[in-house]
Amino acid sequence: MRVATLTGAREALYALAPRAGGRIGEVARLRMDQREEDIFACLIGDYDPMHNEPGWTFEGGWDGTIVLGFHVLSNLHRFLGAAGIPVKSSSDHVFVSLGLDRVRFISSLPVGSEAEWTVDLRSIEERADAGIVKTSHHVQIPGAERPMMIAEHTGAVIFGRPDLQGLLDEEPPLIAGIPSGHPIPESKKHDEHFYAGVIARSGEWLGVTPWTVVDKRGADLFNLLSGSPEPIHSDPAWDRHHGPWGTSVIHPFHL
Repeated sequence: MRVATLTGAREALYALAPRAGGRIGEVARLRMDQREEDIFACLIGDYDPMHNEPGWTFEGGWDGTIVLGFHVLSNLHRFLGAAGIPVKSSSDHVFVSLGLDRVRFISSLPVGSEAEWTVDLRSIEERADAGIVKTSHHVQIPGAERPMMIAEHTGAVIFGRPDLQGLLDEEPPLIAGIPSGHPIPESKKHDEHFYAGVIARSGEWLGVTPWTVVDKRGADLFNLLSGSPEPIHSDPAWDRHHGPWGTSVIHPFHL
């Protein structure tokens, strides 16, 4: 393929490809305040004093609230873009997340503290209609002994009209049968005994799984919090012209 025919997104991927196995982009900064943490909890329906009650104390040693791990993870697209991956959709390409290969929340990030986010490029697989981009992410408070989060992500830069057929390496797993068990009773005190009881029931059904409905306002708020207000997730008019779904789609990390 001649360079003259490449789109800007292709050129960006081709420029990054030789750097596979090393860091891309600059070290980025991440900080969440309490208001952002509370809004995120409302959006995903996960309210917990360790994240949302600044006056709450915990025997684990935290002096204040800590950021929900999935709140940190939700910023992944933002830092992919900062590292040079063409995540911002245009008339000739769309970036989609194909999934997470491995994620670990190793230590806590106190609300209001600053962490450093680095991106390593694992590989770029060039295809005729897409580029499969695999990256590793490392989030750590400066001077801390252990990282707060490590994650491995796979995304695709799709050239032309999006078509996800053939992009995944494997078929989605079949839905397993519902395990036996009974719901966890509500508890106002999430102490070591509460968590020990949850761990002891590994493999059991722990409660009702509700239907999830995300409205436009919730989707837009999530996109702003995660730093990824891309048209594919927030602009139905754009998607009517450029996407196969006919309207905007929910950010995968919102689910």
